[in-house]
Amino acid sequence: MGEKHPIERFSSSAVTYNPTFILSTSSAQDAELDRPYQIANPHQKQDLSITIGHDVWIGNNVTLATGISIGNGAVIATRAVVTKDVPPYAVVAGVPAKVVKYRFSETEIENLTEIQWWNYAYTDFKEIKADAEPKELCDKLREKIESGSIERYEPSMVKFHEVFD
Repeated sequence: MGEKHPIERFSSSAVTYNPTFILSTSSAQDAELDRPYQIANPHQKQDLSITIGHDVWIGNNVTLATGISIGNGAVIATRAVVTKDVPPYAVVAGVPAKVVKYRFSETEIENLTEIQWWNYAYTDFKEIKADAEPKELCDKLREKIESGSIERYEPSMVKFHEVFD
């Protein structure tokens, strides 16, 4: 969505917050100014990043506001406009997006968040059914972790230039 404009000012134009904005160079030169306007309080830089958790599904044509976080396991419906943080395992839809439901119960969400299944290799799940309920998955995975039969999966970093050089 881009940067938040300072709508509390007389103008939300970049002329009020961007010191490199060129309004009219010739007008500034005629007035003997080194720039065509003065910024009393420069617009502060904003964090434009978006944080997306693990195992998130984002539908087609979704619009995401800058600075938001999308929790693990969340689902963003097609064409949603997400303007606020999305909680873990929430299903959101609409304009603006609102929580429609949660994929699992509060206890199941806590267990999935605690176990962090996404930190283990898929091969560690070979005795767990793909359609296992969250409790079953967490119980079996916890057993494997506590027994030491599996370890956190830490793949090596792949550098873009090494693959596509």
